[in-house]
Parts: sequence; C-alpha cells; structure tokens
Amino acid sequence: MEKRGALGRHCRSFGLGVLCLVLTACSGGGSSSGNGSTATGISTVTLKWNAPNQNMNGSCLTSIAGYHVYSGTSSSNMALKETLAPNAVSCSAGGTANNCGQIQTCSYTLTNITSGTWYIAVQAFDSSGQDSGDSNVVVKTIP
Repeated sequence: MEKRGALGRHCRSFGLGVLCLVLTACSGGGSSSGNGSTATGISTVTLKWNAPNQNMNGSCLTSIAGYHVYSGTSSSNMALKETLAPNAVSCSAGGTANNCGQIQTCSYTLTNITSGTWYIAVQAFDSSGQDSGDSNVVVKTIP
C-alpha cells in the first residue's frame, strides 16, 4: 500500500497547471470534524467534493480519469483505500460556473469502515497517472 504523509497542501502541478480539490462534506458513521456535522451509522462514510474543471493557470482541465481515496488513523499515516473510476462517483451540477463550465458536486460512499477515528482525503488523477494535490483532510469517528 502506498503511504501518504501529512496532507497540508491541497494543490499540485497537474499537466500544464495546478489542480486543487477540496472535500466539502463527510457524513455517516458517527461524529465528524471538517464539516461540523454529526450523523449516525456504523460502517459507511459519504464524501462530497467539488470536482475540479480548471487548472490554476486558467486552462480547462479535461483529463480526469478518476479519484484516489486515502484513509488512516492519523493524518501523517494515510494509505490508499480505494481507486474510483469516474462512473463510480455520483456527480451533478451544483457548484458554481467558471470559464470552463459548470463545476460538478460529486459524492461517494465508503463502505465497511471499522470503528475508530479515521482521517480521509481525496486526490484526482489523469489518464497518464498524474495525481492532483491532496484534498483537505476530514476526520471521522465511527463508534
């Protein structure tokens, strides 16, 4: 399993520009920090984020091939949990628009999450295997 270090930066070079991805919500499974909500459940966590469609240099991003979800018991010890193809993620128009079009709001539900406190982050990747910057880290406690 690939290990992840502390995930403080949310942007990284991606193709010709820089891509930023920010998790906007984390719900289910217990208490959470990162979005200020509390939810109930025992083994699933639903992540939501705004899918990037633009590089930091203003060019339109057209080559996202999927997403990597990382999790661990601390922000400095995260490993790859799942690799998601675009069709595994539910996206809909919901974000604001920019010069590259409507920003999609995406969600995905992680299953079989065991009890404990989990740190979770997401990365986008392109068809040549380049990863975006790490998203912010959300913290989720499963009772």
